[in-house]
Amino acid sequence: MSILHFRRYARVQVDLPIKFYPRNSQEALSAYLNNISEEGASLICPFSVPVATTMEFDLKLPKIPQSVRIYAEILWTRPVKEGGQNVFAHGLMFRRLSIEDRERLHEYISHAMSY
Repeated sequence: MSILHFRRYARVQVDLPIKFYPRNSQEALSAYLNNISEEGASLICPFSVPVATTMEFDLKLPKIPQSVRIYAEILWTRPVKEGGQNVFAHGLMFRRLSIEDRERLHEYISHAMSY
């Protein structure tokens, strides 16, 4: 018997570099998103970020003129191998997006799914 997981929003595979700021930090950390939906994303970086960490970042989406400002929280983290490297995958839930940013994200995901 298998367990089916249903998500509210479809996810698309991406390779989007970001610099994020953990809450109460002045230092930007580099990572990338490897999939994204309208409610969250998978963040990949060479270090583990603790669960419940909140962060903010600007996301430049291909073919969308303006960046999207995202406030997110880490829901889970686990070690993975990516391209032969030991890295950490993190599950992000978007906690706050403006209406305009949500529309930009929806436009990008809808366009990406049509290919």
